[in-house]
Amino acid sequence: MGHVRLGTLPRSRAWKEVVGLITAGADVSQIANATIRAADKAFSFVLNDEGYTEAVWLMTQLAIAAKKDNFSEHLQSVGINLPQDTSLPDVAAAVTEALDRKTRVKWWPFFRPG
Repeated sequence: MGHVRLGTLPRSRAWKEVVGLITAGADVSQIANATIRAADKAFSFVLNDEGYTEAVWLMTQLAIAAKKDNFSEHLQSVGINLPQDTSLPDVAAAVTEALDRKTRVKWWPFFRPG
C-alpha cells in the first residue's frame, strides 16, 4: 500500500546527465534541454506509429474541446462521440472507440479472431 512501482529507470549516459544536472542544481532550461535530448532517443520508436500519433492527437482534441462553448460538439467533429449525460468513463470509452476506428483500418485485415 502506498508503493510506487517505477520499474527500471533509464541508465543511459543522456539520462545520467539529466540526473547530474538536477543534483547540481542546474538551471531549469539546462535540465529541460538535457531531458529533451535524452527523451528524443527514447521516443524515436514511435515516429512512424500511427496508433501513437492518433492517440496523442485525440488527447489534444480533449484540451481544445475544454475551451469551447460546446465541448461535445467539438469532440463529435473529430470523431469522439459522447452520450447526452457524459461522465469521465464515457469520455475515456469514446476516445478509445475513436482510436479503435482510426487504427482498425490499418490492422483489421490481418486480424482474424478465433
